[in-house]
Amino acid sequence: MSKHILDRVRAANASARSAQYARIEVTERPHPQSKKLQRQSRSTFSTARVKRFLDIERSSQN
Repeated sequence: MSKHILDRVRAANASARSAQYARIEVTERPHPQSKKLQRQSRSTFSTARVKRFLDIERSSQN
């Protein structure tokens, strides 16, 4: 009885393939600086601006 096709010995390129996946994973992740910017709190100036714009918009609708 012969072996099943899935019982074969893995080729040597399997480790190369996993190394390539690891390289892609490292290069495709966001840059640390962009992650830092995402974690920064928003300034109160921008929220004050939004409130002011909303007040203007509400007053123009009335």
